[in-house]
Amino acid sequence: MPQETREPVTGHTARRSKAAAQVRSVWATLKAASNAVSAPCERLVTSAFHLTTRLLGAILTVAILLIFLKTLFSANTVDLRTIEVPDALSDMGLTSKVVTWKLRDALNANRGRGISQILPMNLLVMQNLPDVSIPETALSIDRAVGIVRNLLPAAWQHDEIYGAFTLVGKRLSLELRLNEKVVYASSIPFSPTNSDVRDIQHQIATAAFALTVKRYSVAIQDKPTSAPLRIAFGYLWVDHRRWDNAIDSFKEALALDPSKPDAHSALGHIERYQHNPDWDETQHLDEAQRYFQAALDRDPKFADAHTGMGYTHIGKADVYAKKGDTELAKEEWEKARQAFEQSGLASGGSADSRVGLAHVYWGQGNLNRAVEELQKAIRLSPNAADAHILLGSARRTQRRFEDAIASYAAAALLNPLSDEPHLGLGGSKLALNKWDDAVAEFGEAIRLSRPALTVACEEIAKRAIEAPGDTDYPELRRRLEALAGGTERCPSPPAGP
Repeated sequence: MPQETREPVTGHTARRSKAAAQVRSVWATLKAASNAVSAPCERLVTSAFHLTTRLLGAILTVAILLIFLKTLFSANTVDLRTIEVPDALSDMGLTSKVVTWKLRDALNANRGRGISQILPMNLLVMQNLPDVSIPETALSIDRAVGIVRNLLPAAWQHDEIYGAFTLVGKRLSLELRLNEKVVYASSIPFSPTNSDVRDIQHQIATAAFALTVKRYSVAIQDKPTSAPLRIAFGYLWVDHRRWDNAIDSFKEALALDPSKPDAHSALGHIERYQHNPDWDETQHLDEAQRYFQAALDRDPKFADAHTGMGYTHIGKADVYAKKGDTELAKEEWEKARQAFEQSGLASGGSADSRVGLAHVYWGQGNLNRAVEELQKAIRLSPNAADAHILLGSARRTQRRFEDAIASYAAAALLNPLSDEPHLGLGGSKLALNKWDDAVAEFGEAIRLSRPALTVACEEIAKRAIEAPGDTDYPELRRRLEALAGGTERCPSPPAGP
């Protein structure tokens, strides 16, 4: 077999081969290093890209939401300009800002169950809200606003509410304008040394009420066949205890649409309110029951009607108890309990139903159970001032005065215009012999409502009988009368002190 002939390898060729091998080795090393670096970099770049995409998406979503909300509310905003006040009012603490906010609060109190809503410096009018759903709760804004949407005429958009106090001589005048037209004007005698801030606050509230009535009247002219609008107008009259006007509004609503359970229920409450607890007849209560039953016939799950029915049964139980008919009274208490339980089922366990049950258990002598229901009500609705007041009264009855003070104080914060929490605070502090604190609370109650003087006097008279050695009744009485301006007097003192 012939031998393979090989070309002799020279020194130059050997060097070339070696260099090529080194180049290949270096290239392989560089390629490996490149792969080792590029893989993490590629992952990093990919992650950064996805993160940036998500961030931009989130920013875009927020921007769209903000634009939507701005579009939703700005078109329905009514400017509430700052109220101008003279220096004499500012010196009393009624600065332009304070007066403006008081007008806002007064308008809010007159807003008629949701027709409008006052924001810090704006009157927000809800109109033509889109049907936006929240998937988690299947809640539709369109359904939630119910009777509120589409009630207001388009002409109300971009309205301007403007007010001004002027001091001419010894008279302080308030003028309120809507779109430059005067819709309310009044004046009161004024002197910085003796003027009553409550008169000015009443002036503001009355002006807001007049403005709200005017707006409803305009709306009804624009939508004469709107039953929901008349129902809302009726609630405004109820808030101001204008019973005849309220009855007319609700009956007009029913004439337009007899199927409205809220109008029937509202008429039931009006009848119930007109019952005097001192009466020994049930005429108004019977009529109230008929209205509540009419509401339930149209909507068996209408919680407000169940609640009204419960309080109507409580009223009847009191009447029968005064007549000495304990069996009928017992039956009415049981019917009241069932009605409030139905209210709770219909509303998903509302605070109102719990407060109603508390009234029932207290009336039946089960005070501990009443306290439990009130605590449940407050957990459901921490801002329910009435529940805090009733819990304070229950704690006073249990002689747990510190707990009562805490409940009344919470109610005073939640409803600063009510005299009732301060009367409760004064009575509780009297029981703890905190005379100065008690007088201060009674004084605040009297400042808010002059008829509170009678209740405060009764509280100190009662304490004087309970602890005659600890109470300087004549001195406390004198201080209370002074807080009322010295023009009103406490009732005749009891025989004890």
